[in-house]
Amino acid sequence: MGKLATTVAHEIKTPLVAIGGFARRAERRLAAGEVPSEHDLGMIIREVSRLERITSEILEYSKEIKLNFERVDLREAIEESLDIVESRLEAAGIRVDRQYTDEACFVRADPRRLKQVMLNLLENAIDALSTPGSARIPAARSRWWCRPRRTR
Repeated sequence: MGKLATTVAHEIKTPLVAIGGFARRAERRLAAGEVPSEHDLGMIIREVSRLERITSEILEYSKEIKLNFERVDLREAIEESLDIVESRLEAAGIRVDRQYTDEACFVRADPRRLKQVMLNLLENAIDALSTPGSARIPAARSRWWCRPRRTR
């Protein structure tokens, strides 16, 4: 039961931290007489939607979870996840070293689950780095990981 509670708390914490960070940034812009960015407000809305989905999944825990496999741009998933934890990375003094190749990198995955995996890895990196430093994030094609874009 304790492990389940820890997992649930971890899954909910990430979107809450992102919502808080983007909401505070929007609040600072309003205080400065500026308009909050569409990006920040959009991210808040997306993360609230993600919390709603997580909550639904928790309530349906006893039911079988169906994965929705799609063709996903791995770099796009990484960037979206980095965007969510950007304020925590900055606060921890962590610089992200993106090591992407020029080739597109697509994977077949459930986009929501892949995003959650990325966020969990980033959260773990933030927790593990006790002093300012850097986190290296590679994304490159290989025979077993990324498949080239199919042309028709």
